[in-house]
Amino acid sequence: MGVIQVDPKEMLVEGIRKELVNNVSRFLHSVFIFSTKGDNNELQNKLSKLTAKFKDLKKSFEYIQDFLNIHAEQIWREEVSRIFRYSLDKEGMNVITKKMEVNSLDMGILIPRYPTPENDKSPSFLGRMMNQLASILSPDKVLYLDQVSNFYSTETGRQVFGLRNVVALEKDLGIIYIQSLDQMLSYRIVNDVKVFIREYGRMIGGGRIKKQDSVKSGTRVENLKHTLKTFERGIPDF
Repeated sequence: MGVIQVDPKEMLVEGIRKELVNNVSRFLHSVFIFSTKGDNNELQNKLSKLTAKFKDLKKSFEYIQDFLNIHAEQIWREEVSRIFRYSLDKEGMNVITKKMEVNSLDMGILIPRYPTPENDKSPSFLGRMMNQLASILSPDKVLYLDQVSNFYSTETGRQVFGLRNVVALEKDLGIIYIQSLDQMLSYRIVNDVKVFIREYGRMIGGGRIKKQDSVKSGTRVENLKHTLKTFERGIPDF
């Protein structure tokens, strides 16, 4: 009585999970801090570093899996997926009305939190990477050709980003990386639509807009009415 039985193998697995979470989360945070906005070369270099790092870590896990007789590949998938889900949850908090605390423990090893860089206020590495990608693929810089599923620079005509890049990322980093980018894009669309609805509501002076906010937009409303009446003189006052 009073003796706690300890499973050495279970302690070993927990220690491996902890080191993996700390190592991967620290690397993801540090590698996705950009010095120049919209620099495609910098983004590609950082993605190459991430690919090389993930390959080395996965090789190490394949080695210890047989040596220690543990399910190392399963541990890798579970912990890396949890890191990405945690980052997605943090980004999602920016586009919902009701703020909630994101649980960095989530029934597992505690995921470290890192300070936000000065030049990008996104709460996670995924947000910073998406900001950089959005800047690179800005409509005033690139053209998208649907026939070949690629983006091309309007200045040089060279390919900037395309299906080949997505396939390479999925192969080297895993499907969780592509899924996270897809979810991040959904968050951005939700946020942009909310901003549009709010600003348009202020312009027309309707919707669920506070009275004081509508008053602030009075000048823009008058300009809009004037513009509309240049096309149709029969529009009544509203």
